[in-house]
Amino acid sequence: MKWLPNIGYTLLLIIGFTLVGYFYVDYTLQSPTRTGETVVEIPPESSVKAVGSILEKQKIIRDDRFFRYYAKWKGKTNIMAGSYAIGKEENIDGILTILTSGKENTTKVTIVEGSTAIEIAETLHKQIGTNKEEFLKEVNRTNGKFVFEKQIPAKPEIKYKLEGYLFPSTYQFHKEDSPQKIVDTMLSRFEKEMKELNVTTATATASEPNGKPLHELVTFASILEREGQRKDELPKIAGVIENRLTKRMKLQVDASVVYAIQIDTGKKLTQVMKADYKYSSPYNTYEIQGFPPAPIGSPGANAYRAALSPEKHDYLYYVLKEDGTGYHDFTVNYQDHLKADQKAKSRR
Repeated sequence: MKWLPNIGYTLLLIIGFTLVGYFYVDYTLQSPTRTGETVVEIPPESSVKAVGSILEKQKIIRDDRFFRYYAKWKGKTNIMAGSYAIGKEENIDGILTILTSGKENTTKVTIVEGSTAIEIAETLHKQIGTNKEEFLKEVNRTNGKFVFEKQIPAKPEIKYKLEGYLFPSTYQFHKEDSPQKIVDTMLSRFEKEMKELNVTTATATASEPNGKPLHELVTFASILEREGQRKDELPKIAGVIENRLTKRMKLQVDASVVYAIQIDTGKKLTQVMKADYKYSSPYNTYEIQGFPPAPIGSPGANAYRAALSPEKHDYLYYVLKEDGTGYHDFTVNYQDHLKADQKAKSRR
């Protein structure tokens, strides 16, 4: 029976090592002291091991070496990509519950097609509390990271440098997101959309299909976005603008007047009056020849497609029908345009 004490010692050693191992694993999966909430970004298709590494780097857990094994043991390996807020009191089990829930700590923000930089700033302020002045300051930044930012003309008459390049879409933003991060996100989306349209942003000239300078393409598309109400009609409006440019006629776009007055005074017109056509501004296409110096809003993909492929026709004028459809009457000469205008006015 002399072997009994040896078995006892062995069991004690096993229990001791087991307890030490348990407490060590528990220690590694605990968090260093956190003073507040931490936002964690989990990229798409991240492995459980990669997630553990992210949590360690952000000091949410002390060590990631046992994280994947613990997640597997708990049956919580279906971690979903997204942005999550981890409270300062959250333990490892709570963290895994958050990461597998798919409930992100973001706010859905929709930037409507045609929105100006001012309107985007107001939307962001209303929905996630972004400081409007700081956002507009970022819109005029000079040290951007995208190549196309450096190609935007440096003209003193351009009110907001990145006007038009802030691509309209639905985004998921945090209330803590800086203006720089928000602008970068929107410009990244612009770059992606241009790539899908076979438009290069790496040089000053768009590659397909008509070789317009990129800044001119964005400006053209912004005018179409603000002028047209029906997406299927945008190529026809684009054709009118192309025809007027060819004939050296002033574009006379009402949307340019609305934009000029808005950026100067903050007032957004709901109806353009005759006196407004004489408003002195480099953006007023009733006063200037050709395109304004910069875009007048953020165009969507349909407006870009129309700008890249204007419809071929002889129309030089168009007027809103005022019948509730959002469509326009198109005419070749000024006399017929006046008749169409009178017809539209009679429907008001």
